[in-house]
Amino acid sequence: MLDGKDIVDKQYKIKYCVNFLPACTKQDQSIIQAISKSEELEIFESDIVKELIEFKWNSFAYEQHKRNLYMHLLYVASLLYYVKDVYLKPQVFDAQGNHKCPPANKINLGVNAFFLMYAVKYYGIQFYKQGLAYFSSVGNIVDIMHICFGILNIWL
Repeated sequence: MLDGKDIVDKQYKIKYCVNFLPACTKQDQSIIQAISKSEELEIFESDIVKELIEFKWNSFAYEQHKRNLYMHLLYVASLLYYVKDVYLKPQVFDAQGNHKCPPANKINLGVNAFFLMYAVKYYGIQFYKQGLAYFSSVGNIVDIMHICFGILNIWL
């Protein structure tokens, strides 16, 4: 019979794994949303969560981010060529000594316009998904200004 003297307070650590569930609660639409709201940082150290995040990255995000990187690098190269072509050429003067501004390369302007339209499509989708909350980030405002000034440069 136990009289209470034999009871010893012991603490046990319990390790748990996250089950792959289609939905956790009615408020959380996916396991990723439930995990992101968790304050238990140790959950991100579990193998199953690491595998889930890696699967999501490889399945949905990697290719899009890689494509966006290449488009951005090509746009920067095109923009650098434009700056070299328009601003770094030797200056030309007419017989009266007036500076003659050579016309911009229309093919290069077309290439710049293509890359800007790609950016307009990408940021337009982001704006459509987020609504006016899109403008709460300074980075997004800078992106929109970049696009506007790029279009203005091509137009003028």
